[in-house]
Amino acid sequence: MSYRSNVNDYELVYITQTELAIGIATVEDGNLIWLPKSQIQYIDDDYERNDPIWITIPDWLAKEHDLV
Repeated sequence: MSYRSNVNDYELVYITQTELAIGIATVEDGNLIWLPKSQIQYIDDDYERNDPIWITIPDWLAKEHDLV
């Protein structure tokens, strides 16, 4: 059985990235969170540290990182 998770958009703060993950922070607490690029959607742009960024994240991953 195929299962597609619900997804939602989150406004977060860009911190850094590697080839496989993006490091972001929440606006509220600023704690660094690593999200695997293979699990999220965002516009891969030339972000600077502390720029706002919109990322589409599956609900299960957002819950895992206490974003909801």
